[in-house]
Amino acid sequence: MRVKRLELTGIGPFRHQQVIDFAQLSESGLFLIDGPTGAGKTTIIDAIVFALFSGLSGESTSKERIRSDHALGNEKSEVILDFSVQGRQHRITRSPAYAAAKANGEGFTNKPAKQTLTEYNTDGSVKTTLTSATDIGVHVSRLLNMQAQQFRQLVVLAQGEFAALLRMKPKERLEALRGLLGTEFFQDLQTVIAEEGTRSREVLAQARKELQVTATQAEVFIDEFNRAELDPLFEILRDVDVSPEQRSDAFARIAEVLSMDSLRLEKELAQARTELEPVEKEFIATSHVMEMITDIEQALALIAASELALDPLDAGITPVEAQARSQSLSIDAGALQPLAEWESQAEARTGQRELLAAKVTETSARVVECETELAQLPTTIDALRKSLATLPAISEKLRTKSARLLEINGQLELIDQLSEAQQIDSQLANAEKSADAELNGISVSLEKARGAVTALLNQQLEQRVAVLAQALIDGQPCKVCGSTVHPAPAHTEAVGAVVTEEEVQLAEQSVSELVSQHEVVAAAAEIARKEHLESALVVAQLQGQVGASTAESLAQEKVDVSQSVADLEGEVNRLTESQELIARLESELENGTANLTALNKAHADALKEMEFFDQQVTDMLAKIVAAVGNESSAACSARNSSGDGRKNWLHLVRHMPPSKNVNAHSQLK
Repeated sequence: MRVKRLELTGIGPFRHQQVIDFAQLSESGLFLIDGPTGAGKTTIIDAIVFALFSGLSGESTSKERIRSDHALGNEKSEVILDFSVQGRQHRITRSPAYAAAKANGEGFTNKPAKQTLTEYNTDGSVKTTLTSATDIGVHVSRLLNMQAQQFRQLVVLAQGEFAALLRMKPKERLEALRGLLGTEFFQDLQTVIAEEGTRSREVLAQARKELQVTATQAEVFIDEFNRAELDPLFEILRDVDVSPEQRSDAFARIAEVLSMDSLRLEKELAQARTELEPVEKEFIATSHVMEMITDIEQALALIAASELALDPLDAGITPVEAQARSQSLSIDAGALQPLAEWESQAEARTGQRELLAAKVTETSARVVECETELAQLPTTIDALRKSLATLPAISEKLRTKSARLLEINGQLELIDQLSEAQQIDSQLANAEKSADAELNGISVSLEKARGAVTALLNQQLEQRVAVLAQALIDGQPCKVCGSTVHPAPAHTEAVGAVVTEEEVQLAEQSVSELVSQHEVVAAAAEIARKEHLESALVVAQLQGQVGASTAESLAQEKVDVSQSVADLEGEVNRLTESQELIARLESELENGTANLTALNKAHADALKEMEFFDQQVTDMLAKIVAAVGNESSAACSARNSSGDGRKNWLHLVRHMPPSKNVNAHSQLK
């Protein structure tokens, strides 16, 4: 920002219009606003701050003081400021609120504050005009990249307020300077980089974990003859500290070895398929032959049984008995046909029985497993609850340690502030000494100058007396004392050189200048003394707050307390997670209990289903035993007494449940 022109009317000590051309002053690169106390130096700064922010340079100064006390009731108060920011030309015109005398001379009228901001294009035309105080404030703050408070602290510090900036905490000073220096972009960039770094570390950790899992899984598929070569490569993949280049080389080598192994296996598989093809054809042909042999054996067995039943010579019966037996066999064959069909399904029933038994075994195992898991949950929950009972005490301890950590940080900040305050106090003490020394020097010079003026006046008086003495006439009265006797008149030769009025005026002017300089330096010395006194009070207050603590002892204690706080926070977090774990385990216990009930029901249903199946088999076998064991049927007796008949019954009994085949065994016996 460059201030180019300032126009004041009815502001501070300036009743009439005053114009300051800062553009001309800035040509020298540096200029000083100088003048005695009350001359209006601060008013110039106040006018600039008032034009920009509608306030004054002093933080505690009321902006109502901006209007001149010398202005009449109907005279205006106005500030016009021309300035530029990065080549953008602006003019702000502000008038404070004040009470103006009415035209009839009776009473006053309150004049509201007025403001106008105008921004110009490069060609001088108007670009933007604002009249709202809020809009102007926002525009100026964005334009200068600072608020009024920051402007007062960093640009136009009022007398006595520089120490406030120095007394700021480092964090507050950083906030005050951040907007001026424009560090928001770098702060945001730092935040983004930190977040990206955290995400990258998480992705890297996950990738390394997945890489280790993949390497472990891939090792399962390694042939023994390749393990000596691949094991070191997988060790490289599992090592998180190896470089990306080493890991990439290991991947490439593993891929190469596995590719060669894959080609070898494909060749072996193709060769095995070629060798297996004639074997499969021979097996299919053999299966057909075995099926034909089985059919032939069954046909021969039936023929033999028929011949034994129908040959009256071999059985020792008459033809009439043979005919009767043949009729009986026909009747029995029709009755036994359904039973024979049921018996032919023995293998299917065996498979079904095995499936039912497997289902019972599976449900029983699941019940046992569920009971085992549920039995452990109450113990785990009780242990977690006991551990959770310590949470209040640990939380209280954490609060105590955290409070102490805050106290330590506060003490360390106070020590930092004390160190800064002591430095400031030392600087102010030196400034006070310098001001006192300068004041003493001026006082000595002033006394000498006053003595010189007195000497000149005395010498001038003696010269005037000598001149009058030259005009004395004996017997005539003196014009000064009236005496007619003149015993010892003064002589001009005795008083030295003639002292002129110009010399006296120069000496008196020197005294006057020294008096003015003495007043200025005395005021500066008084300000330095007050600032040093304020600084000494701040140092004393900080020393009282710090006490006997030292930065070294507090720093060590901070390390210990910080570690305790970190440990306690970890314990609190663990116990807090235990609360969630208890709730989850209680939910698992509830769900597991319901699941156990369902599993018990499923197991009971499986048992019932298997028992029902066994009962059906037992009932059917009883029917067969009853049908075949009827001694009135000669055919059945013949079949029962034959070896093949017993062989068939043994087959049936073998497929019965052990608890259901007692009657069948007794029938066979």
